Amino acid sequence: MEKIDLKDVYPVSQERKVNSSRRLAREKVLQAVYAESVCETNLNDLIDHIFYRIFNFDEYEEVTLEKDKLLNSKQIQELEADTQITWSEEHLNFAKDLLKATISRKDELNAYLEKFSNDWHPERISPIDKYIILIAITEMLDFPEIPPKVSINEALDISKMYSESKSKTFINGILDSIFKKLSDDGMLNKSGRGLLDNKDKEDA
Repeated sequence: MEKIDLKDVYPVSQERKVNSSRRLAREKVLQAVYAESVCETNLNDLIDHIFYRIFNFDEYEEVTLEKDKLLNSKQIQELEADTQITWSEEHLNFAKDLLKATISRKDELNAYLEKFSNDWHPERISPIDKYIILIAITEMLDFPEIPPKVSINEALDISKMYSESKSKTFINGILDSIFKKLSDDGMLNKSGRGLLDNKDKEDA
């Protein structure tokens, strides 16, 4: 059977590209935190896959297309391929720092969520909503240059893309309560632009 170069058969994801932004960085962090919670893949491999579209298949050479066979590695790569991101050093470092800080603080962050979710049992909170909240709390605690209102608004905007419509109100209520608690306890060590009461979205 004739071998086919699948770069010719599935060219779309080979060509799509977009420049990075902090919004895209946050989205990739959300995907990576979620993936880390449900699989045993090494974090560095998850970063390779989610940030750089690197697929760790055993074979990357041309493959043979056969009728009635399961998808081969190149076809899987095409189906899963997100748009390629041209990462700036700033945005990539921000994403990696945010990802690692969120994972390392997970127990502490979950305690905040459980405390302020009121009548919501943790098991009733969707995983996506949960991780959006945890990432925003991490930003408040570990990123002094980002105003808390920006972290909250970015979380709400991301929830519009990844969560149910009713999630926005829930996420906003939880994050607003946690923000007030952290502020009252003197745990928000903000500096520079992070001191601004900025309600706008963050610049790309």
